[in-house]
Amino acid sequence: MLDDQGFYYLMALTIFASILTISIFMLRAWRDWIAFRQNEIDAQNNHIGFDKPMSLIEVADLKERVKKLEAIASGVDI
Repeated sequence: MLDDQGFYYLMALTIFASILTISIFMLRAWRDWIAFRQNEIDAQNNHIGFDKPMSLIEVADLKERVKKLEAIASGVDI
């Protein structure tokens, strides 16, 4: 059997190796999760745009509303 000093050295080395392994695993999982979330955000951003006719109509409607509000604010009757 190992003497007491050798036993404690071996236990410390084993614990250190375990913590290192778990840390590496968690870091890889964190990076994969970040990449997954980034892909989700990119996919959502690809669906939003002004290339769709409905979005162009909505923008035109918003511009018209802004003009009406500016006219009301300046006191002009429409």
